[in-house]
Amino acid sequence: MKLKKRKKKITINIPLIDGWRILSDNNQYILAKEEGKRISHESFHIEIEKAVQEFVSKKIKGFDSKSILSLLEAIKSLETRLNKALRPLKLRIVRENE
Repeated sequence: MKLKKRKKKITINIPLIDGWRILSDNNQYILAKEEGKRISHESFHIEIEKAVQEFVSKKIKGFDSKSILSLLEAIKSLETRLNKALRPLKLRIVRENE
């Protein structure tokens, strides 16, 4: 007798920015990067907040800032763009001190 392997069903598909998105299946949230027609799964998380934190971390590590001021400006711009992308879902990125 052969057992049929069940495909994991994608239940959410939230577009972020710059080709990034958060997917989920029955067990986890998946931070994914869309490159052309291909989607690569970058990291897997139990909580959606951790997936968003990982996305922000990856974006910040990719910044080409030459000073603290330019890094802070880039982070603020990222925060603004991400909040705009998440607005239809009534989600918002906030800093811990807010």
